[in-house]
Amino acid sequence: MMANNPAQHPPALLLTRPRVDAESFLADLRRSVTPGTVVISPVLRIVATGAVPDLAGVTAVVFTSANGVRAGKLPPGLRAFCVGCKTTQAAQAAGYVAEMVGETADQLVAHLAGLRPEGGMLHLRGRHARGDVAARLTAMGMNAREMIVYDQQACDFTREARALLDAEKPVILPLFSPRSAEIVVRQARARAPLWVVALSPAVASCAAPLKPERLVIAARPDRAAICAAVAGVIGGGSPLEGPSRVP
Repeated sequence: MMANNPAQHPPALLLTRPRVDAESFLADLRRSVTPGTVVISPVLRIVATGAVPDLAGVTAVVFTSANGVRAGKLPPGLRAFCVGCKTTQAAQAAGYVAEMVGETADQLVAHLAGLRPEGGMLHLRGRHARGDVAARLTAMGMNAREMIVYDQQACDFTREARALLDAEKPVILPLFSPRSAEIVVRQARARAPLWVVALSPAVASCAAPLKPERLVIAARPDRAAICAAVAGVIGGGSPLEGPSRVP
């Protein structure tokens, strides 16, 4: 089919992360490849709740996203356990004594289970989150609690994004979380062939109703791996790393 021939219809790139994150991801991607048409249409809006964390008894905070760092606004100098490189960098820039302890919530919990830090831990998270970090740490006998410091509010596709999805050229669609995948599924009525690049098998599962023409799952559930996978799809129609399948 003509619509599936990259030589005749070079794929477009649709980024659905919050704008700051999408622009940062695009800058990283452009270090290795030059994408063609790019449309940024966030399906999530990050809104701080304004909650003021109670630090009584807290000796360390836990961040599973950079949004938690930005919304938490705690005094500098506090120890921070972080998931992922970008979150760790954001925490360090904000003045925390931050260390990366895994690429996923599961890895963070496993690390802290072995470390068993003294004092209380506070997980600053979004309203929609998976992993039950604080509950799992508490079940292991550690002093951990959580606070919602931001909300991830759903957004509609822009007119430009809808036009892209209604065209003939393939659309590369990176998806970073189950929630963003679910929001995209609710909105997308795509005529265009979709080439989905998923951060993890869980994200890929949530994206399954899109019936993508191509599905790539990043080799690891981190930003560097999904960036490499997207670059591979742009560069040659197949990922640089990570499994892929055509449903």
